Amino acid sequence: MKQLALALALTAATGAAFAQANITSMTGMVTMSTGNQMVSVTPGMAVPTGANLVATGSATVTFASGCVAVLTAGQSMPATEAACQANVAARAGQGSNFAGNSNLLIGAGVAGGLAVAYKVKENRKPNNPISPS
Repeated sequence: MKQLALALALTAATGAAFAQANITSMTGMVTMSTGNQMVSVTPGMAVPTGANLVATGSATVTFASGCVAVLTAGQSMPATEAACQANVAARAGQGSNFAGNSNLLIGAGVAGGLAVAYKVKENRKPNNPISPS
């Protein structure tokens, strides 16, 4: 029994050592994926380095360095210090939207889809040469 308690304590301590951030507050649903696992997060939950957070609600993530990232609905962010700093810069209006604003990616996807649709339409037109051969 003592060995089981010790193993559980070591597992908890080891997990905390790899945590780079914590979910400080949240509303709605926020999920975290690590490797091939996905879980719903709760306030106070540790976020390990390399995890990816996806918000359909909103979340505040506080990193060990003191950096505070805020995710709103539709945003995602890897749990890295660089992503947190990019999130802070984007919220201040002085940086890229790398930290999770998917509007740019959606716009690029729509534009790409329209370009493909136009090309398909053009390729379906009959090939009528201007001068007879």
